[in-house]
Amino acid sequence: MQQRPYDRAKVGRVIGWGGEHLVCSYEGNRVIKFSWHVFFSRRWGVKKLLKDYRIGETYFAPYLLPTDIRVWNNSNSAVEFQPKVNCRTFTKNDLLNERIMSQIKDIFSCHTRMQQEIHKSFDIFGLKGLIGRLPHHELSNIMVTDDDKLIILDFTTIDVKPQWFEWPLLLFLRWAQRRQEFLLKKYWSEI
Repeated sequence: MQQRPYDRAKVGRVIGWGGEHLVCSYEGNRVIKFSWHVFFSRRWGVKKLLKDYRIGETYFAPYLLPTDIRVWNNSNSAVEFQPKVNCRTFTKNDLLNERIMSQIKDIFSCHTRMQQEIHKSFDIFGLKGLIGRLPHHELSNIMVTDDDKLIILDFTTIDVKPQWFEWPLLLFLRWAQRRQEFLLKKYWSEI
């Protein structure tokens, strides 16, 4: 069995968690992210993680936070390293800022192009955004830095070719895709 590509002693406190990741500080200036999907789906989750990141680099490179994905355990396990950044969740109030509005329009344009070319959707809202209270849904996978730059912390496509044990995930992803399409049309259509 291959050795873990990180030092457990350097994994710090939990600084965030969501529908896809548990995020911990790592060595002060980085974070380490553990994927729930990789943990439960193992090799299939690792394949999706790597494939999704390549898609993200293709369509959203200027906005994608640099991510170092390290795979081990015969491709059954993976972790992600990212720089630690000060940021906050993007909300509709941010549309009043012209610089941010320009960037979000570009992100939505990239998303539309991705949908047309490869027929996949990016999880724009994240779990928090999908189940948040109406009409104040946040785009919790798109963040705003202190200098008004938009970044994508977690790039995941709403797509899975499930194994037999993943049917609950498939049902959830189908609901998430319909929910995201509804929210984009109803609350974000002006972009």
